[in-house]
Amino acid sequence: MKGLFVLRKEEVSVKEFISFWSNLYHDGLVNDNSFEQKYSEKINNKLFSKDDILNLYTWKNTQKLSQKKLTGPFLKQVIKKLSIINKLKNKFDDADFEEQFGDFSDRPIWFIFLKHIIQPETFPIFDQHMYRSFRFIQNGVIEELSQNNNVVEIYEKEYVPFFKNIIFSNEKKIDEALFTFGKFIKDDASYWKAARRI
Repeated sequence: MKGLFVLRKEEVSVKEFISFWSNLYHDGLVNDNSFEQKYSEKINNKLFSKDDILNLYTWKNTQKLSQKKLTGPFLKQVIKKLSIINKLKNKFDDADFEEQFGDFSDRPIWFIFLKHIIQPETFPIFDQHMYRSFRFIQNGVIEELSQNNNVVEIYEKEYVPFFKNIIFSNEKKIDEALFTFGKFIKDDASYWKAARRI
């Protein structure tokens, strides 16, 4: 019989982990290459246009932005401050970023993503799936990101150093691997609780 598979609990190198899980990102989670292009074709632009920002946030949202999000205060202010974003792309200053966008730290994932699109080599992507991967890799426990967490502080003080420690080549591949693994262990949490006993 063909098509029968098992999952093995096996310790691997960082490189093997990234390769395995980032391949699953493309094989199963992201089937629409045009959607993925919203990110890949815009992220390295020297200057952003309004459409670039909207495409990047559409990609982050994993679906078309609702009217409420499109007209909400976060994106309105980001678009309004497009020249500041482009200036920060050229020369990032954390104090300037905080002064201009610190009011939006109550939307931590989008706030962090703004930092990422301005300086993708410095600030990795972060969301609930990356957090879940990060905590599982650290301590073998499936832990969810909650509203009680200080998300921006966890990101800056814990996740960014963790991420920088595992970089070996392509940051986007690491993002894809952590996203996929984090989604997998959420969707199959009961398996992982049992696997810890093996």
